[in-house]
Amino acid sequence: MKEVKLNYSSLTAYLDSVRILDRPKQIEALLRLRLSSEESALRSKWVCEDMDAINFDLKICIPGYCEELFRQEIAIPIEYDIAGTEWSVNNEQPHTAMEGTHLHKGDLVFLSKICKIGRDIPDIGWPKSFEGRLNTGKEHLAVLNELWWLGKFVGPRNISSEYQMKEAKGKVDWRFDCGPSEFPMTVNLEIKRRPSNISKLFLSKSTSFLTKISNKFPSNEGGVRTDASLNVVAITIYSDIDRKLIDQTLQWLKENRSVDAVVWFSFKSDEKTPWLVVSRRPEDIFERICLIEPDEEDLSTVAQITYADYKQAELLGLPIIKPN
Repeated sequence: MKEVKLNYSSLTAYLDSVRILDRPKQIEALLRLRLSSEESALRSKWVCEDMDAINFDLKICIPGYCEELFRQEIAIPIEYDIAGTEWSVNNEQPHTAMEGTHLHKGDLVFLSKICKIGRDIPDIGWPKSFEGRLNTGKEHLAVLNELWWLGKFVGPRNISSEYQMKEAKGKVDWRFDCGPSEFPMTVNLEIKRRPSNISKLFLSKSTSFLTKISNKFPSNEGGVRTDASLNVVAITIYSDIDRKLIDQTLQWLKENRSVDAVVWFSFKSDEKTPWLVVSRRPEDIFERICLIEPDEEDLSTVAQITYADYKQAELLGLPIIKPN
C-alpha cells in the first residue's frame, strides 16, 4: 500500500486535532492513517451513510501503543468496537481466550472497503439487507468476510444469497454468474472465517478448517454431476498457508468430490503466499478468468491480538509482550 505521510510530530497530536472535527471528517482523518486523501474522503462518506442506515453505533478506537508505531512509520490499526462477540482474554477455553482486531473489534479500513464493494455490486442490497446480522456481534465480521469474497470474483451478477442446491442439506452463501459475458460461469460459493481454529492448524492433523461445509453441497456418491456450475469453498484464516494445509485440502477434496476447489486467504502468512487456490480438477480455468487476487490494500491489513495463554502464543510463533 502506498505510504501515507502526515505532517504531525506525534500520533497523539494528530488525534487531538481530529477530535474537534465533525463525524465524517473524523473518519476521513483516521482513514488517512492508512489510505490516500482522495480514497479516505470517498470512503468516509460511504461508511457514515451505511452505518447510519442500519443504526450501527460506530465507536472507533486506536490502541495506546500505536504512538510508537507512528514514530517508526509503521501502519496503525484503526479499530471499532463490536459488542456481543465470543472473544475475551478472560474466557476459560484457550481457543477463544483472545481479543483484538478481527475478533472483538473490527478494522475501519476493512469496513470501508466493504462499503465500496457494496456500491460496486448494488444487487446485494448493501447495507439494509444485512442490517440484522451487522448489528449482531457474532455475525458482524462474518458478513464483511462474505462480501469481501463476493468482491473477489469478476463481475458477479444474477446473485442469490442462502442458495439451496438440489440434494444438499444446507445452503451455500452465494450463487451467481461471473466472468466475461462471452464465457460466463455459475458459481456456488460457501464462505467460512476461521479465527478460532488458529492453534489447530499447528497442533492437529485433522482438517478442522473444513468442518461443517460438506452438507452445503450435494453428495455425488455413485453418481455423475449434471450441473455445469462450479462449487467453490472460500476460507479466511489467520495463520500460515503451508504445505500441511495444502495436503489437508487435497485430501478433503478427494473425500468431497462435489466440491471443485477451495480458495484460501490468510491475514497472516509468513510463508510463501497469503492466497491460494487448491483445485480438485487441475484443468479448471475459473481461477484465471473469474478470480481477482488480493490487492495491495488487502495484503496490508493491520491487526493487534492480545493472548491470555503465553504458551499457546509461543507455539504459534507469535510475538509476545509479557508483563513484568
